[in-house]
Amino acid sequence: MPIFAHKPFKVEAVQFTGNNWAEMQMFTGTREIKPNRWVHVFNPIGIYMPAHLYRTGSAELWVAPISTHLILEVGDWVVRDDRGCYPWKKAVFETMYDLIDESKKPIPIVIINSGLEVLKNAFGSFLRL
Repeated sequence: MPIFAHKPFKVEAVQFTGNNWAEMQMFTGTREIKPNRWVHVFNPIGIYMPAHLYRTGSAELWVAPISTHLILEVGDWVVRDDRGCYPWKKAVFETMYDLIDESKKPIPIVIINSGLEVLKNAFGSFLRL
């Protein structure tokens, strides 16, 4: 029987701590649901998924390749590649990936008028707020 090895590849990832909502939303970006109507990909549970069905979940993440929301718990990781964002359980992520570049720091945010305002030139064109 043939034997296969996992191909190595690099990904960007952020761990959900329960207190880093703005960082998670900046990392995952937005998606267009209607012409000129953009929504966050990462949201508190209950925005799109019924919160009462997920007692341990804290957040929901839109996973584009499978066109659905998946539930995240505190401690889970979100991995981003060229196809979108994916949730990973902490134990699985830590067995699959090693930190190779700690120099990449989270992008700074500015809170204005009780809302999240993003410095557009700092984030590039992938966020539309």
